[in-house]
Amino acid sequence: MPRLHPRPPGPDGESPRPAYLFVREGEYWTITFEGTVGRFRHARGFQHLARLLRAPGTPIPASELAGGGRDPDRRQLSPSPATTTERARSAVTKTIKAAIRRLGTYNAALGFHLGATVKTGCVCVYTPDPGRRIRWVVADRTTGT
Repeated sequence: MPRLHPRPPGPDGESPRPAYLFVREGEYWTITFEGTVGRFRHARGFQHLARLLRAPGTPIPASELAGGGRDPDRRQLSPSPATTTERARSAVTKTIKAAIRRLGTYNAALGFHLGATVKTGCVCVYTPDPGRRIRWVVADRTTGT
């Protein structure tokens, strides 16, 4: 359930710049956007978004995002590279879009922001508006990163 936490004025009497947090704490993510705080049960799409938000402007291949939690020793038939790339693109796009929809239901402004700034495909990237000066604090308190 979203909770609003008002922020006290800064030392100069002006409202402080809002915090933008994307933090995993065990099975939940705490996400703060423009003064609104929400907690969400873990989903793979949040993990992908966290990776993109941590490195704004840096293209990350969908295959790299999709392979993040797989067992490297797992045996399987070797599909063609094109099939592997397409499967990764499709799976990552689906999970990221679902996470953005879920966040947009909680906070329309956040859903709009991520929908406009996160591009998915064979390569995914978060490209925030340079005039908006958003800097995300992304952490995983489950692993300590």
